[in-house]
Amino acid sequence: MNQDGGIMQDIRELYAAVEERMGKIDFAALWQDFHQYEFALYTGDTVYLKDREIAWDERFLANTTITFEGGQLAIWNIGAELSAQREAYAKGKPSTEKVPSVVENFPENGPDVDILTAGMVHEMFHAFQMEQGEMRFPDDIEVLDYPMETDNFRMKYAENKILAQTFDVTDEGERRELLREFMVLRAARQKCFGSKICYEGRIETVEGMAEYVGTRALYVLSPRKYHVRVAAYQSRLRELSQDMFDVRNQSYYVGALLLLAAKEAGVSLAHKVGAEQRSVWELLKSGLDCEDDFMSEILGQRREKQEKIVQDFIHKASAEMTGDFEICGYDPMNMFKVGNWIYGSNFFALRVTGEKGIDCAHAGARQDEIMKLFGETVLWTDETGRVKKYYVK
Repeated sequence: MNQDGGIMQDIRELYAAVEERMGKIDFAALWQDFHQYEFALYTGDTVYLKDREIAWDERFLANTTITFEGGQLAIWNIGAELSAQREAYAKGKPSTEKVPSVVENFPENGPDVDILTAGMVHEMFHAFQMEQGEMRFPDDIEVLDYPMETDNFRMKYAENKILAQTFDVTDEGERRELLREFMVLRAARQKCFGSKICYEGRIETVEGMAEYVGTRALYVLSPRKYHVRVAAYQSRLRELSQDMFDVRNQSYYVGALLLLAAKEAGVSLAHKVGAEQRSVWELLKSGLDCEDDFMSEILGQRREKQEKIVQDFIHKASAEMTGDFEICGYDPMNMFKVGNWIYGSNFFALRVTGEKGIDCAHAGARQDEIMKLFGETVLWTDETGRVKKYYVK
């Protein structure tokens, strides 16, 4: 193996290593009728095919599948990976990407061939989808109408946390219950935003299925790296960052985790690609028997749980503050409302709007002053939405 500063230079040898690992994978076991496809690695100058090299041209862009010489060809831009790794090595530090990449784990020894192979299986599944006549590809124009609204992302974050939690339990029954809760939350969000969130479902299906198949292939090659990847995806869903607003990107991992969680919960989502029009989450809803009556029951249980949280907190609160306030700051991802009560686990900012009547604990507070409340807090609001009292620990 030729190396320069720890970077694998012999792409032909890398190709052979990927091909060798492909031989360990039972493609049909990953998905019904799925099979291996030809693949290519390429740089900015050269395309490495199974039995020859050709000069790069504009057909070879990104990591994807293309029609090549009458068939589907999975392609991977290894040149970009090597450049990133070379730069990281020169700086004396490994890649710090949050989601596993080809250069993850072993930056001093060249690309991680297991990760690369799993990525190539992902692209091969897209080749399979094209060959089978997949009908659920998203219309990227739809994302222009996606509801970039606080309520949508607050509800979506609640879904994400439940989905991530399914990998923290080992009991099949517990996993099913968590998936049912996910389904109920998704159904409630769809009721609020309608077809505008269907774009997510299509990405979760088309890209999520490919990521699921690639991740299962990674398990065959290295169970340890599989668990590292799943943990990375869990963290990604639990993080409150700008990443969650990249709906297309996050839907890859939501879709993959939905399929993996369903498999671990004993719920089969197997179907013939090209003959099914329902999204992954619609199939899961059917597989879990999440009908309207059941959803109403689960929503009722969720509301009871929230009411108990509020009442228990009020009972244990160290102080009750009264006055006239306006909410001017909050964490939308960690709050809920039950009747006139609003519970938040992180923080609120309240503007003093009443000239008098403020509790003695805030006797020095002036009108329009902003008070910041950190940690668990419960607010009581009147019909106009003004806060008349609040409770703190």
